[in-house]
Amino acid sequence: MNKLAYSTDSGSHKKEHKKTDDHKYKTSDGPIKVRIEKKGRGGKSVTVIYNLGMDKESAKELKKLLSSKLSAGSTIKEGRIELQGDHVEKVISQLKLLGHKAVKSGG
Repeated sequence: MNKLAYSTDSGSHKKEHKKTDDHKYKTSDGPIKVRIEKKGRGGKSVTVIYNLGMDKESAKELKKLLSSKLSAGSTIKEGRIELQGDHVEKVISQLKLLGHKAVKSGG
């Protein structure tokens, strides 16, 4: 066994793992997809925008722009933008105005 029992060195001896979420912002060859979700949200509707195909900073800028245009609260989780409320058609039209290819997903 190679477990450390005692050391006079200061600090942690655990291996440090850098947590990055850059893998969630991979480039995508398909269109941006927009859908409505209600499950696990207490019956409230949330518009989810995914398959973004842009880096983290661009996604943050897009979130801020859509949030202000639609007057809705928003967040970025796991590489997806989530807007409070049902704004699917409005989001698709805004994305098309910005030059992105966007489609409605899931029903």
